[in-house]
Amino acid sequence: MIQLVERLLDLIEVLADEKEISLTELAKRLNLSKGTTYRLLQSLKVRGYVSQNATTRKYGLKVKIASIGHKVLENLDLRVEARPMLEELLEETRETIHLATMENGEVIFNDSLPSLYTLRVNHRFPGERGPAHCTAVGKVLLAYSTSQKINETIKEKGLPKLTSNTITSASNLKKHLDMVRKQGFAIDDEESEEGCRCIASAIRDYEGKVIAALSITGPSTRITPKRFNQLSQVVKRTADKVSARLGFNLARTPQ
Repeated sequence: MIQLVERLLDLIEVLADEKEISLTELAKRLNLSKGTTYRLLQSLKVRGYVSQNATTRKYGLKVKIASIGHKVLENLDLRVEARPMLEELLEETRETIHLATMENGEVIFNDSLPSLYTLRVNHRFPGERGPAHCTAVGKVLLAYSTSQKINETIKEKGLPKLTSNTITSASNLKKHLDMVRKQGFAIDDEESEEGCRCIASAIRDYEGKVIAALSITGPSTRITPKRFNQLSQVVKRTADKVSARLGFNLARTPQ
């Protein structure tokens, strides 16, 4: 039984790499007899996972098998899947790590790991909410929203001034969000809290949709402008790892 399962999985993996393949070539690739390969194909064909081209007589996978993969991806728990990468980022940077999503124009913090330094900023607790226009995670999530969603958020939530660096002009915020999309990360340069800076990047699901943001947060004395480029790449790399864990193909990043 174990050998049969292994052969079926091997067959599916070969079919997944080919648009269509002949029985002879498939048997050769699997190192099986044509008779055994045919019986495996017929079993999958009856269950609707494999089809045979009436003209070429070659075999290929059907959409049904992709639907199973989509169901698995849809059921993934963002916090659970991201946690190992968050812990790696904490070890690498030693700064506070946040994972956030957005709901009704506000940032919702899904997970948070406090800094390993003695001197650190206050971290957000899971479920805590925050403004989108002046936080790094919020700006990332806004940047990849529709123009309508951005306008609705500005209208409903306003652009309250929290520090002297907070962007309070709608036109300036939109220009800033354009820059965030181009560079692939966002910075909170003491815009939500004086003495605190954050750098965030987007997390995508298997369809390429931005569903969350990941950030590092720390005192402005440690997260200095000179480190923005280096830290932004670290955050982006980790966010990409989480995206890959959720099934996103990094080679197909939307422009």
